Amino acid sequence: MRSILEQEDALKNNLNSKNGMYVTFKIDSETYGIDVNRVQEIIGIVPISHIPNSPDYLMGVINLRGRVVPVLDVRIKFKMDTKNYDASTVILIVEFKDTSTGLIVDSVSDVIDIPADSIHDYSGTDSKIKSGSINYIASFNDDLILILDLDKMIDEEEILNAGNDQQ
Repeated sequence: MRSILEQEDALKNNLNSKNGMYVTFKIDSETYGIDVNRVQEIIGIVPISHIPNSPDYLMGVINLRGRVVPVLDVRIKFKMDTKNYDASTVILIVEFKDTSTGLIVDSVSDVIDIPADSIHDYSGTDSKIKSGSINYIASFNDDLILILDLDKMIDEEEILNAGNDQQ
C-alpha cells in the first residue's frame, strides 16, 4: 500500500506529464499537432478580408458569427511553398491570449491521444521551421508529429498592430 505522500507525488507526476489529446493536421508532407484544449473549432475556407500593411502570413480577418478573427497562413508563416486552397484546406480556430485566431492548414488528420513516453523535447533538427514554434516531437504510429507552441508561433504584436496605419 502506498503512503499518502507517494500517492500525491504520483498524481503530480501524472498531471505534469506531456501526454494528452492533440488535433493533428498536415502542412506539405509534415504532420503537426496542437493541444486539443486550444482548438475551438475547425471550419472550411471562407472569404478573408485583407488587412493592408500586415505581415505576409496574416491573410486578413474573417467574420465568425459576429466576431472578427485574424487568420494566419501557416505555410507562409513557416516559410514553406504556398499552394492554392482546395477542398481539404481548413481554418483551425485556436485560442490565443484569450482571443480567437485562425490558422490555415492543408488538412486536418485526426484527434489523437499521445502517451507521454512517445513525446520528446524538440531539438530543432530535421524540420523546415524554426524550433521556437515547436514544443515537442512525438512518435506515433510510425509518424513524427511536431507539437506546436502557439504562444511562441503567433506574434501577438504583429497581429494586434496589423493595419493600424489606416486610422
